[in-house]
Amino acid sequence: MKVGDARVVLRPRSLGEQMELGLRWQSALAGPLYLKLSALCLLPSFALCLWARYSEKAEWADVWLLAMTLNVVIQGVFTVANSLLFFREGVTVKQVFAQLRSRLGAYIGMLFFASLLFIGMAMTVFLIPIFCTRCLFAYETCLLEGQSALKSLNRSSTMVRGLSFQTLGTCISLSLAVLAFITVSELLGLGATEILDLPPMLGGFFEEGGSIMAIAGLHLSTPFVTGV
Repeated sequence: MKVGDARVVLRPRSLGEQMELGLRWQSALAGPLYLKLSALCLLPSFALCLWARYSEKAEWADVWLLAMTLNVVIQGVFTVANSLLFFREGVTVKQVFAQLRSRLGAYIGMLFFASLLFIGMAMTVFLIPIFCTRCLFAYETCLLEGQSALKSLNRSSTMVRGLSFQTLGTCISLSLAVLAFITVSELLGLGATEILDLPPMLGGFFEEGGSIMAIAGLHLSTPFVTGV
């Protein structure tokens, strides 16, 4: 694949321009494929979270942990999809999963080592931002550059060397975007509950720490965050 074949103009962009491009990318270029991948990956993940909460009576904290873990894994699917869509039209679900399957071992290894690194750094809270910045491009280095599990983390860290503040700004912006998806979904759920006089299942995040719509918002944020 050649840079000249890219379907998007490659140039430095501000955070705001990246967010705008992400929205246009998903609505104009990636929309149909994203819908198919969401049906295959995000819907089962969402259903599993609902099962854990309402069938297994799991606490909301456990449901959030499950949802975040599943979405971290699913991001790889959309990362591969974006890389293929970047250079050509008509990308199929089969092509996405074929490329992901070829890197599956390294991808699982990268997620495993990244999890260990996060747990170690999370013991000292102020190290979490360092983890986020250093691992920001781990998906791309593992799935797109073909790096091994450990080398992909090292490569991601090398890519942001000297750009700590800019990278931290990107991490904060993406985190706020996820929070916005969760908040808007929750408010929509509360509105539907009020207008349609439904049982208070859709909303409840602000009172109970979780709700159907808040979990849905987290899942909906995954394609956007990956596409920015």
